[in-house]
Amino acid sequence: DVTLKGLKIHYKGPDVPFDRFRAEELSIRYDLFTLLRRSPRIEDISIVKPVLRLKADSTGALILPFFGGGSRALPSFTIERFSIEDGHVIAQAAERSDALSNVNLVGSVRSGGVELDIAIAQGSARDAGRDFALRSLKGRIALLIDVQAKGAAAPGATRIVLDSLSVVLDESAFAASGLIVPSTL
Repeated sequence: DVTLKGLKIHYKGPDVPFDRFRAEELSIRYDLFTLLRRSPRIEDISIVKPVLRLKADSTGALILPFFGGGSRALPSFTIERFSIEDGHVIAQAAERSDALSNVNLVGSVRSGGVELDIAIAQGSARDAGRDFALRSLKGRIALLIDVQAKGAAAPGATRIVLDSLSVVLDESAFAASGLIVPSTL
């Protein structure tokens, strides 16, 4: 088992530097032999009081982590259980910002290289600025990535699959299933 306290990932770019991610505590439970496989398996990841800052650069594009390699393929791995306790997500653009607080999630994650599958067993959050509460979030979200073909000028499309995603708010609820192709929005 590994526990890190005071974890920070700092962005140093042409714009103002900022903490992209920080957490009071990150704990990982694993079996060393399954971690050394070609597709590692982590038993449990627990993140306490994380803060994720999504910020736009001067062109308006989100500053996101780069996962190396031109193919855009993700590493293969499994996280049997993850939990986020009392998290915050802050999205900042040039003229406005939004924040979710009290983010609590429990679920699992699987990556097969071109698919990142997140199964949410339970989730909740609050937006105090708008007096908005996400009472319950359950379901599956998958990110499908078309890798860049050898010699191709650009990578293929990225698609998002929603599978029985159930959302309960203060005064309403909805369910969603289907395919989202962000480049067509």
